[in-house]
Amino acid sequence: MAPTTALQTPASYLRRRTSSPAISMLACVTVLITLLFIRDSVLAQEVIEYLPGFPGKLPFRLETGYIGVGEKEDVQLFHYFVESYSEPEDDPLILWMTGGPGCSGLSGFMYKIGPLSIDPDNSDGSIPTLLLNEYSWTKRANIIFLDQPVGTGYSYAKTSEASYSNDTLSAKLTYEFLRKSLPQLDVSLFPSQHCRSEGGCSRANTATPKPSRTSKT
Repeated sequence: MAPTTALQTPASYLRRRTSSPAISMLACVTVLITLLFIRDSVLAQEVIEYLPGFPGKLPFRLETGYIGVGEKEDVQLFHYFVESYSEPEDDPLILWMTGGPGCSGLSGFMYKIGPLSIDPDNSDGSIPTLLLNEYSWTKRANIIFLDQPVGTGYSYAKTSEASYSNDTLSAKLTYEFLRKSLPQLDVSLFPSQHCRSEGGCSRANTATPKPSRTSKT
């Protein structure tokens, strides 16, 4: 079990993590390609144990997959779920959406509050070296990183009509995603029903409260 610390992301640390744009871009491409190869085999949940650039097996539980939402499930929302390092049964569950709109959840996973970051000092220009993020919120929380709205990251629409989105519809589909995904993530993992919240950065802050309000209507 990894030691727990306060949830923080100092600006100086963020600057160091993104000091090489080329390495940062290559790292994202590497992870995206890895997930692309497994995409066709991912139904609801797929456990990822290894990523290129990280030495050995991942020391945390990472699940990825699709959840179909909307009419005839024509919208397929992709997500990354990271289990808390500490006490997942008691730690809160956070839904994290990145802004834009249209920025992938991989941004939050790799560059903000997620479990991994890039080691620019030990990356030689090929596959970047990945290391554990010492400031990751997953030390104290279970986090779902969601590619939302449709068309973001790996999330896609099966029809041209389903590719349309706005804040209200996005909130409705996010709520449906939560209703369908939580049982597959094993609801028994989160006995405290009130310990669930939404979060995000940039423009996502205008949309993250909406699923909560939607769930009450």
